[in-house]
Amino acid sequence: MLPPLPSGQLEHLARILGDSTTGSELDRLLAEARLPPSDISTKWRCLRDSCEHGQARDGTGNGVAQFVKVAPAPDRFFGGRETREILCASANEVLSFAGLKLHSDGKLVRVMAVRTLDEAEQSC
Repeated sequence: MLPPLPSGQLEHLARILGDSTTGSELDRLLAEARLPPSDISTKWRCLRDSCEHGQARDGTGNGVAQFVKVAPAPDRFFGGRETREILCASANEVLSFAGLKLHSDGKLVRVMAVRTLDEAEQSC
């Protein structure tokens, strides 16, 4: 069980991952991650809203973790390896504060949490 992520981390993840999807993909990925839908039209705000409501509903960050795994799944980025690598590196900077890291195979693993931006940049 993953504790809920703070709102600042959620917002940064939403901005990073929301830009990697179309609106219809976002709806499908939210459903796959079992996060509640949102009526907000801006993708990153919709994602942040869904993550916040999912964490409040479940009392955990598990739905957010599931979204983090499915959004940059390797099979969504055929012909876009560099795009995916940049996406994962950016997400990993944020995730490192929660003690998490997304590997190239799409698995989310626990790591030692960082406390500073310098540590976050070095961890990626």
